[in-house]
Amino acid sequence: MFIRFTELMATVFTPASGAYTWTDWDLTALGVPGNCVVEVLIYYTGTGAALENSVGIRENGSALNRRATLSPYDTSQQMVTMRCNVDADGVIERLTSYLAAVPYASFKVIGYYTGATYTELFTLLNDADGVWTATDLFSVASVPKGAVVDILAANSTDTVRQAIGVRSPGETGRTFNLDKVRYAYGWNCLTVFDKTDTTDGEIEIFCDDASECMAYCMGYWDSTVDCTVLNQHLTTTPASTWNDKDLDAFSVPTNVVGSLMMYNFEHGVANQAGVRKDGSALDRRRSIDEGDLILGVAYTFTMSMSVQISGADSRIEIYSQDITYVYHYLDSYLFTVGPRMAKINGVSLSDVDKINGVSLSDIIAINGRPV
Repeated sequence: MFIRFTELMATVFTPASGAYTWTDWDLTALGVPGNCVVEVLIYYTGTGAALENSVGIRENGSALNRRATLSPYDTSQQMVTMRCNVDADGVIERLTSYLAAVPYASFKVIGYYTGATYTELFTLLNDADGVWTATDLFSVASVPKGAVVDILAANSTDTVRQAIGVRSPGETGRTFNLDKVRYAYGWNCLTVFDKTDTTDGEIEIFCDDASECMAYCMGYWDSTVDCTVLNQHLTTTPASTWNDKDLDAFSVPTNVVGSLMMYNFEHGVANQAGVRKDGSALDRRRSIDEGDLILGVAYTFTMSMSVQISGADSRIEIYSQDITYVYHYLDSYLFTVGPRMAKINGVSLSDVDKINGVSLSDIIAINGRPV
């Protein structure tokens, strides 16, 4: 089995009932099979004086309160990307809040993973002002040492813009400059993958102001999955069209799953961004709320999406409504651990173009071995 991501851009689902309770959601009509890991983009339609909205997804029958709190918005909906297990019948559970001043949130399935096992968590991570702070996830949540973890981090204040970072101990680490939320309460969220260290099972979080941010481990992948963190800026031109982006220039192999971060830092203007598999016809775009540029530092709102990287050039397609203010970063990619096949019937794979009429760049494995 090899980890693979199938992209979707399903019809938006906005529940009209079931507020403040975890409610079953059957995904089969949206093209999601049973026994996979679904990726859902959740966004909140409240504006102005509306209150915050707690949203979440989890596997059917879970007792975990896996949620994020979204704020009302100025120019485009606040959003968060989450992943959870789908049961054999294609069902998960969802959460949304509702009051007279709190519209329901909307849920959009943007794809699903197969070929690996994901364990859900909702574990608060340690943080402190202005320093990298470790959490021993092996001791706290029984996460295997060296596991690939799914991290949700957020700025939770309407007064302070701040940097938030995620890293495996010993890495340089990367930080994200998150804009303040527009109104009191709510979170400006991002989700990334990283690895706990193999010695102690630790992950590290950075916050400018620990009282105004938080980070959670939302889950982890099984030992067959590895992760390479790049945080690589992907330039694109022209604006407002889908553009090919070859990732082999950054030593990204083909047939891996990329995790894309998209940022908007234009003040007062929402901008669309998107990513999709090479050759796809899906319109995988969403508007990202306005950010700000202050003293040369871009403070942003973000959107996370996964994408299958394929083809001889490890190509994807990216979309930017405004190439000055909307940035794409290949934050990381996931791949299955194991020795790759070098030859088939004595012929080097570098000399093979197709097998049974199928391009080699579209083949993930032969007889269980990666190519």
